[in-house]
Amino acid sequence: MERRKELQRSYERTTYSVDLPGRRIRFRIGVFSRELDELLEERGVTEWAFITAHNPRSEQQSPERNEISHRMLLEKVRELALEPLPGRGVDDDDSWPTEHGLFIPGMPAALAHGLGCQFEQNAVLRGELRGAPELLLCAL
Repeated sequence: MERRKELQRSYERTTYSVDLPGRRIRFRIGVFSRELDELLEERGVTEWAFITAHNPRSEQQSPERNEISHRMLLEKVRELALEPLPGRGVDDDDSWPTEHGLFIPGMPAALAHGLGCQFEQNAVLRGELRGAPELLLCAL
């Protein structure tokens, strides 16, 4: 239980972003973002997910292994006919390496949770129009 709380606090001390041509939208768990709403409206969807395949179970992997996992996640998301956008999670105090991930407009929470579990992540982020980003725990 203590590890769960510690990891949850780590996710909350992270700034996430989605990288678009010419701009980056930054967001945090529990904090409403008008820019995310605008992005959803531009894409014609009402929900989103943010998933990384880096460092399964919060155990640091080599950059090469993380890149392989990232490509596998990207392929899986594209097989679902969704259009992911590049993103990242940056720890506020730089105690954990930046993790590249995918911001996936239109991905339902249940599907995001399932993919997070499949890629052995402790959690994924999800959100919906006019709502604040939320943490969905997977393996904790």
